[in-house]
Amino acid sequence: MNNNNEDIPEPVREQKPSKFFGIEMHWMPAEGYAESDKESLRKIAMHQILQISKSNNLDAMIPYAAMNIFDRFISRNEVPRMLGGMREDIVLAADACLTISWSVKSTSFSYDEFLEADSHEYKDTDARVVRKVQLVAMEQKIDVGVDWRIRVATPISFVEFFVGIIPIGRGIKRKTLNEIVIQTQGDISFTRFLPTVIAASAVFTACRVLFNDQYYREKENMIRRVTKYLDEEDLEACLEDTCKMCIEKQIMLERDLESADWKILEEEINRRLETSSSSSSFNSISNRNEEDDPQGKIDLDMNFELKWMMLSSEDPEERAINFPDIRTLAPDLDDPSDDNRAGATTSFRELCNTLIAPFRSCSIL
Repeated sequence: MNNNNEDIPEPVREQKPSKFFGIEMHWMPAEGYAESDKESLRKIAMHQILQISKSNNLDAMIPYAAMNIFDRFISRNEVPRMLGGMREDIVLAADACLTISWSVKSTSFSYDEFLEADSHEYKDTDARVVRKVQLVAMEQKIDVGVDWRIRVATPISFVEFFVGIIPIGRGIKRKTLNEIVIQTQGDISFTRFLPTVIAASAVFTACRVLFNDQYYREKENMIRRVTKYLDEEDLEACLEDTCKMCIEKQIMLERDLESADWKILEEEINRRLETSSSSSSFNSISNRNEEDDPQGKIDLDMNFELKWMMLSSEDPEERAINFPDIRTLAPDLDDPSDDNRAGATTSFRELCNTLIAPFRSCSIL
């Protein structure tokens, strides 16, 4: 993995708002991806990422970031031909996206732990070494395919900002807002929305359900404040989809009544709705939920069940891949006509160890 930080944003709290909003495009897949014929590939990748995440009890941010890496990569690149079959290559790409995301989030990540959760295929030492080589090779292709942009501004980055200009949001548990945002990743249609739009829609949706009276009384003012930073039509479209998703997936929305007496908090919310200025709320921008977790502990605000595929009765293992297998053919490694390989006497294990050695001491960032 590469240590190149050139395109990696600084910590969000240290950036000027204009710069922060300017980099949110780095989160986006290629235009038209939401309407493309790659949904079948995405479903297979999502199924794989969910399985491994559940087996390892990962917090929701790791698979969330992994799916975004996959979306950005697959929307702009061919599926790399590494194992021969399209499905096998998609599963390998999904695994690589997860290992990239996991190793960024936690320094306790290990390939051995990952492979133990993946399946029983890699209990054999040789098979494990081979899979490590395949993962590292795919990681390199993905890193290049997303222009080395692994850490990007996500919708989670903007949640506190919008809570700052929608004061009703102060009465909502952060875990609730995080879950609304992250559950949107289950539907490819949400990939057409900017991070700011998804974050604002999450806050609006929770306010609508939990503070219905205040929401409809102040909705116009709320929209006026947030549309300084995003498109109103996009917000309305995303808000409608987000509300439907919360109902269909039965997402539990909770008020935050622990931080202050509720009557006092409600009075403050109403006062801020009348007097708050959006220009004073830039200090609310934060990425506290996206910081590295050196010990790999689960963030309690990210500890919830991912419901990305709960509405699908279709088994992803049986899903037909409705995408043409048009990819650049990789060289045949067993072709004796290859002068570079003819007469090679290196053992298979030595070859694998040689390939993986340069990457063992590298980190993504």
